[in-house]
Amino acid sequence: LFISFVFISLGYLAHELKWNDTWCFFLNYLAIIFLSKLLEFATEEVIANIYISLFLQRNGGILNAIFGNAMELIVSIIALIYGQITVV
Repeated sequence: LFISFVFISLGYLAHELKWNDTWCFFLNYLAIIFLSKLLEFATEEVIANIYISLFLQRNGGILNAIFGNAMELIVSIIALIYGQITVV
């Protein structure tokens, strides 16, 4: 968790200090990787706690698939907002 905040801060600092675009991309890319692992862990914890209900026991895979792709969905929506069709 701590390392993701380090890369988020460094990525933002690189953008504000107008560093090379490669550095900005690389630092933000590392931040997204660690945040995606954090989201995966949180999803597994939510599903493990919801398994008490018999109905959701069968549908836990659906929740995992939805939340497992959340990071890609967020990046795609932000890229669409900024008109980056090629990134999407």
